[in-house]
Amino acid sequence: MKATILYLDDDLQNLNSFKANMRDSFNILIASTPVEAYNLIHENEVQIIITDQRMPAMSGSEFLETMANEFPNIQRILLTGVADWKSVVEAVNKGKVSKIITKPFNFSELRNMISEGLEQFAKSLEKEQLISNLKKQNQQFEFILRQRLLS
Repeated sequence: MKATILYLDDDLQNLNSFKANMRDSFNILIASTPVEAYNLIHENEVQIIITDQRMPAMSGSEFLETMANEFPNIQRILLTGVADWKSVVEAVNKGKVSKIITKPFNFSELRNMISEGLEQFAKSLEKEQLISNLKKQNQQFEFILRQRLLS
């Protein structure tokens, strides 16, 4: 099954180019507004969000910060055309951005970032499952211990 990538950009040409270049390898969802992207994430199992930094309603880093809080396992990639290091640092810190790529980007380089992001996504889910299993085991051990103390 193909991984699902959501690409958010206010430029329709960028959205169409991205979809045309990536649809053979991934299930591509595109959105031109943060609200549209948010709805798509709620309706689909998205593994990676890629967003442009500069958009009219909300910056890419602001959008990723919101998504990081609600969907911590989804990997986040920020596209930036400007060497504005302050916003890049903010994106990494607040949006928990895993990768940053500058525009114009190379699709081969972006594919590599997506592959790395998918590995991180899988590791994140595995870690979450292991923690859940440990919590269950801990509860079972506590129950057994209480039973032994009572008898």
